[in-house]
Amino acid sequence: MARNENSLLFRLRARRAQAAMTAPEPEWIENLRDLGLMLSGIYQDLRGDARESFGHFRRWVKGGVRKLFSPRD
Repeated sequence: MARNENSLLFRLRARRAQAAMTAPEPEWIENLRDLGLMLSGIYQDLRGDARESFGHFRRWVKGGVRKLFSPRD
């Protein structure tokens, strides 16, 4: 079915979408977005630190296993 761009519903829907895109956001939404970005940054930092620490631990375990199972003279 073809869309009638002159219909009242189409014009109301288009006007509402345009108003929603240009309307200022409430302050609490901005604060919520800032909080989300802050928590995301903290999570990424912790993930990176954990990955780095685990990498050091893995190297330490590998070295210990190599030393343990290496042929002795």
